[in-house]
Amino acid sequence: MENKNLRENQINAIDISIKNDFQSGVHFHATGTGKSWIALQLILEYNKKYSKNNILWLCEQKSILIEQFQKEMLKKKGYQDIHNKFMIINYVENKPHDWYKRINNAVIWNMPILVIINRSFLVSQNKYTKIKMNIDLIIHDECHSIQNNTTQEFYNYICGVNKFVKCIGFSATPNLEIFPFNNVLSEYTIYDAFNDDVILPPKIKWVHSDKILTDTDYFYICYNNIRHLHYKKIIVWCGIIEKCYELSILWKKLLPNFHIYIDTSKNSD
Repeated sequence: MENKNLRENQINAIDISIKNDFQSGVHFHATGTGKSWIALQLILEYNKKYSKNNILWLCEQKSILIEQFQKEMLKKKGYQDIHNKFMIINYVENKPHDWYKRINNAVIWNMPILVIINRSFLVSQNKYTKIKMNIDLIIHDECHSIQNNTTQEFYNYICGVNKFVKCIGFSATPNLEIFPFNNVLSEYTIYDAFNDDVILPPKIKWVHSDKILTDTDYFYICYNNIRHLHYKKIIVWCGIIEKCYELSILWKKLLPNFHIYIDTSKNSD
């Protein structure tokens, strides 16, 4: 393994996947412990053994994908070889209506293909059925989305088309019991990361209320817990796209000096 910047937990996870021939399953590592570095290294290690095979990289958050695969960022992390070894087709930001044609036609270049795409776009309306290229390995960051029906349908379809496909997921949520992520490959908990000085100790805030809290109530709870911090960042998860837009309007009104970004399958703001 060439990258000397990897920590012991990352090296152990990579070694496990190499030794079990990239068996399907999930690397359960706590948030902030470098799961993306493991995934990037696995791409190169997989390519060493299967130099002609294609890879599909899925992620929930487009902002993460945009940052990860910038040439400057890959070079900084020591992974510029990914650009040299693969034909990279990146559909994180721009998705033309005939996006799948570029993937299907890329075989003429006689290079392994790395497709980068956000999961919610791919699984909505069964778009993945338009991909005719053989997919040999799926890297799925934040793979706990396997718990929703559309993602399960995607994996059932892909594994039906190619029964030899490998599916390696990364998540901070342990014990996923749904195929193909029902096998924990490696674990690195928040407690492990804290003991190794990889992350700062987490602070958990419990909120008790005798009334049903409104969206505005939740806003002030969040804001009051960050306003004295040096880095004032909040991530708000919404299960429904419409709720993302609704909350963004409220938060923009209450935080006029903050940048509010929306990340959904329908919007690139």
